[in-house]
Amino acid sequence: ITEQQFYEKIQRHGESIPDYVTTLNDAVNQRLVHYRWEYEKGESYWRLPVYENYLIYLSRDVLYLIRWANGTLTSPDKMPVFMYEFSDYKKIIKRGIGLCSQQAMALVSILQENQIPSRIVCITQHTVATAQIDPKTDTWWVLDPDYGVVIPHNIETLVADPAMVVPYYQAKGFDEARLDIVVGLYTIPKATFINTVAEGHGKARYYFEFISYYLIWIIPIILILPTVIFRRRSAQSPPEKRLVKNEMIQQH
Repeated sequence: ITEQQFYEKIQRHGESIPDYVTTLNDAVNQRLVHYRWEYEKGESYWRLPVYENYLIYLSRDVLYLIRWANGTLTSPDKMPVFMYEFSDYKKIIKRGIGLCSQQAMALVSILQENQIPSRIVCITQHTVATAQIDPKTDTWWVLDPDYGVVIPHNIETLVADPAMVVPYYQAKGFDEARLDIVVGLYTIPKATFINTVAEGHGKARYYFEFISYYLIWIIPIILILPTVIFRRRSAQSPPEKRLVKNEMIQQH
């Protein structure tokens, strides 16, 4: 669906929390395409263009050089460094692509914006979300926007018995082979919770992204300002001073 259709779909109209959570989970799934780096044109989608934000663009180059210099690159190619994931859910939605982590971040950000307690949950090579459906009974559901799956159980219950997820993914058309993979994702000793996007991305990166979208305009303005001031002062100087100055320039 388009960006406009997405925001139209997630408008709340007095529906219950379970209904809204389900609608939002479906909308994120329908808006964000699961697009990996190695797919055709993957790099052009995942690397933030220089014209979008030159500060973030350059920061990835600097990060790559730092990791190359200290020998901490985890891969011979540039993908792990240049593959940029947004913190701002509006930019995630605008971009229109996102792996499971981006989808969970967008979902949780919107839920929290609507005062619905929610958290990002890291399981085996996958990221889902969890939301509090009923504060009175402290009932939490697991949400997997990457596959459009809503599971009316908390993550602790699913980790204790991973086979419980099968009917919910099966309803989305998963075959036996993919169901085995999904069960394996939930087969872990304990899930890792991330309370906010800032916590997940790291506060330094989170705030740099936010501030950089102001700095990309402030920096050019600061650089241009001396020229503007000089030209204004020259225009406001007395005619005789301008005449002398012009004569000096011509003699030179």
